[in-house]
Amino acid sequence: MAENDILNKKELFDNLLSCGRLYEAIVMLKSISEKKMLWEVTDRITRVEDAYRYMLRYAMEGVADPHRDIIYNNIRNDLRVIFDRLARLVNTQVSSTVYYTTVRTGNIPAVAEAVARYRMQLQSNDAFSIAAGVAQGSSLLELEAAETALFESVWVNFPYSGDDETSLNMLLGDASVPGHVKILVISAIMLGSFEFFDGKRAMVLANAYASDSADEQLKMTALTALLLLLYVNRAEELPSDVLARIDALRDMSGWQSDIKTVYMELIRTRDTERIATKLRDEIVPEMIKMKPEIDKRIKTDFGQGVDPTELEENPEWQDFLESSGIADRMKELSEIQEEGGDVLMGTFAQLKSYPFFYNPANWFLPFHSDSSVVAQLGDDTNVFGELIAQSFFMCDSDKYSFVLAFASMPEAQRNMMISQIKAQNINAAEIQNASLNLSTDTRKNIVNKYVQNLYRFFRLFRRKDDFKNPFASEINLIEVKPLQSDFLEDSTLQLVSEFYFKHQYYKEALGVFRLREAHIFPDATLYQKMGYCLQRLGDTGNAITYYEQSELLVGNSQWTTKRLAVAHKQLGNYSQALDYFRRLDAMQPDKFSTAMNIGQCLLALEKYDEASKAFYKAQYLDEKSEKPLRPLAWSLLMNNDLASAEKIYDNILSMSPQSLDYINRGHVSLLNRDFRGAISYYSKYVSASPEGWKGFIKEMSDDSLNLSRLGFDEKMLPLVIDAVRYADI
Repeated sequence: MAENDILNKKELFDNLLSCGRLYEAIVMLKSISEKKMLWEVTDRITRVEDAYRYMLRYAMEGVADPHRDIIYNNIRNDLRVIFDRLARLVNTQVSSTVYYTTVRTGNIPAVAEAVARYRMQLQSNDAFSIAAGVAQGSSLLELEAAETALFESVWVNFPYSGDDETSLNMLLGDASVPGHVKILVISAIMLGSFEFFDGKRAMVLANAYASDSADEQLKMTALTALLLLLYVNRAEELPSDVLARIDALRDMSGWQSDIKTVYMELIRTRDTERIATKLRDEIVPEMIKMKPEIDKRIKTDFGQGVDPTELEENPEWQDFLESSGIADRMKELSEIQEEGGDVLMGTFAQLKSYPFFYNPANWFLPFHSDSSVVAQLGDDTNVFGELIAQSFFMCDSDKYSFVLAFASMPEAQRNMMISQIKAQNINAAEIQNASLNLSTDTRKNIVNKYVQNLYRFFRLFRRKDDFKNPFASEINLIEVKPLQSDFLEDSTLQLVSEFYFKHQYYKEALGVFRLREAHIFPDATLYQKMGYCLQRLGDTGNAITYYEQSELLVGNSQWTTKRLAVAHKQLGNYSQALDYFRRLDAMQPDKFSTAMNIGQCLLALEKYDEASKAFYKAQYLDEKSEKPLRPLAWSLLMNNDLASAEKIYDNILSMSPQSLDYINRGHVSLLNRDFRGAISYYSKYVSASPEGWKGFIKEMSDDSLNLSRLGFDEKMLPLVIDAVRYADI
């Protein structure tokens, strides 16, 4: 059976279980297993089937069993695991993904055994260090190899046994195990769950989060991994023990705050590409353009030795930065970073090609200064490794990129950078920055940096397509049924929806707004924002419905009135739009844009005299603007005020004429019976318009009724057109 064949049967198999057709599900499993001669799996199917037969027999005999539902659900879960095991065995033979390539190596021990091997290596390494009385030396690479082997075992083994679960719980709770190894293991548990769901993986992560450990990084990383596990497997029916464990977590005092923190950091990844694009296409190019001027000022004002504090204190420099727009850009960048936005993704994306990043485990490895990556820098760079380790702004993946790039520099440049770091005491500044002892901020930063690690792996790993990417679309934890009661609390929904709305993700914002709508009393502001999202998404009709609901709750809102006016105008409801624009004019008298919109609505309603007055008002309100001229001239023309129309069209043609201006000016001459003048202007249109004669014929046809209404003999029109054609020869 080919890989896709068994994957295609997954939906059918799940439907059989959901409908309670366990007999057919068992037959399907036996058929697959026997065809592939996977006798070990066939034996497991037989044992589960025997248990099901016994349960059926007791049920049909009327034997009361208070645990029947639990037994039945356990049998269904066992069958799901067996199907996944079959899929895994079949795909191991044919799939070339990183996951199955790792499985096929044949050197992957069971999780419990891998944990035991790692512990032995850790103890041996410690003994070596003590005996030698020096740094770990050559055994460091062996220990790191053991860490990678542990990661691979935890990642690709499926399903976990009871011993596996126990070993992982003990490892994560052991104070003698380095913190970076625990985080590596948590990531491996999560990554493996993206291939196949395993309730024991969820239990281990839940236990790590609920532990009495004071290690906040361990707890918050475990929670983030657990929530992603649940999200990626949200279509799965969770075992009763996992559901019970989630209910138990809900009793923890920090649960609500922590899951809200994780949720916000996950949805924040939705903004990463926008930030990277802004940096690449806007901020950096603008600063590059300003470089010559900056260099010139530095040379002129300060000579060769420039003290950065002098730049800050110089008011002329401040004026220059503000006038150039750099100050605003840097302020925007600072605000993005303060909110937790990923401003370094684009920068470090180019530094992920080192062989270090060929290994999936290294993308999840927390940065630590005693890593072999740091050790290659030499004895004189310990301070550099410590500085990077304590950096508050870089995630672990970027820290490794930074060190690897640093290691590839010429020695002279490396020494200069280290001396500058020491001279400016950046190390102390970083330590102080990272020592903010606010629990909420600390937990938020842990999740923020871990999520950035994950995002980089799924976006930048050279074989990223081999993995199921949870960030491929927005992450909506509300879709995880066991968590819905936690996230449907309005303050959480408001936080999420406002993030999406602020950053112009209107589709996502609308989805969360609708959840809020179902759980709160009618709210005018909510209806305004829902209407705006719909309008930006092109659903103007439904946008009007929400704007009207907002108007019913809070009348005389200038914002709502304007949106209703614009929405009706977009739909061609000019009478309703005119009414709302006039209301807006009463609220905010003498606004240029309102006068223009009133004139355009009147023009569309063929109320030319009133339209002319509105455009004259707009012209008065902004004498420098050319926007009122063309609609004003057309209104005057349609109102048969030929003298005024001629004057304005001549003014337009003297400034920056468009091709249609020649047609309309020709109409004025035509109605004045100045046929030579009309033919001249029409010929200019033919020459200026990309449509040429084809466009001219169409425009004359479209305007024929208006010309006839204004008194021009319709029979003369073909003659005029031919006269233009002869004049153009």
